[in-house]
Amino acid sequence: MPDGYVKLHRALLKWEWWDDQNTTRLWITLLLLASFRQTRWHGQTILPGQIITSLSSLGKSSGLSVQSVRTSLSRLKSTGEITCESTSRFTVVTIAKWDKFQVDDDEPASGKTNETTINQQASNKQVTSVQQHRKNVKNVKNIFTHESEAYRCAKYLANSIEENLPEEKISEETMQRWAEDFDKVHRLDKKTWPLIADVLAFAKEDQFWNSRILSGKKFREKFTTLYAQAVKT
Repeated sequence: MPDGYVKLHRALLKWEWWDDQNTTRLWITLLLLASFRQTRWHGQTILPGQIITSLSSLGKSSGLSVQSVRTSLSRLKSTGEITCESTSRFTVVTIAKWDKFQVDDDEPASGKTNETTINQQASNKQVTSVQQHRKNVKNVKNIFTHESEAYRCAKYLANSIEENLPEEKISEETMQRWAEDFDKVHRLDKKTWPLIADVLAFAKEDQFWNSRILSGKKFREKFTTLYAQAVKT
């Protein structure tokens, strides 16, 4: 369990969703799960007040059904408590007024005017950061878990390259990009994962191709040729 705590204001008792047990439960779960400081996950920047998650993951954390999570998220969005940015692989939930709900204890407090200025600066900074983060999310369509078939193919290719070129170190960002290429071979080109794995293994063992298939994009481009040669061997 993560260390630390979050703050709950007594005003929560007068909150419009307080009598909705599921929505209140999900709201508190989001506060507990939200990143307290800027960090990174799989090459993505996570800002304070953000959670990279999924409906099923939120369901497990909150003890709610996926349908209840979906309904409560819609309610929280409708009243401006959160915003959501979704891809086919994950959802970024942003608590809209995180700096209002969770302020560091050591933040300067030298009068009401100064406090207002500080809060406004923090709010402006978060808005700017969130806007930049949204651009980053749009630039990276998917985040693939290490257990996904697409990522495993990317890892297999990376290991093959590093065996031949020990000085090469494949970054996580590159792995994610390759995983997306393999996902396209499966999803758009309609190739099964066992077939992709077989052709990938052929490319690794073939003396000609093992020094030429150096990215997921190249594998997709040459898939038909690779397959045609693989079936002849």
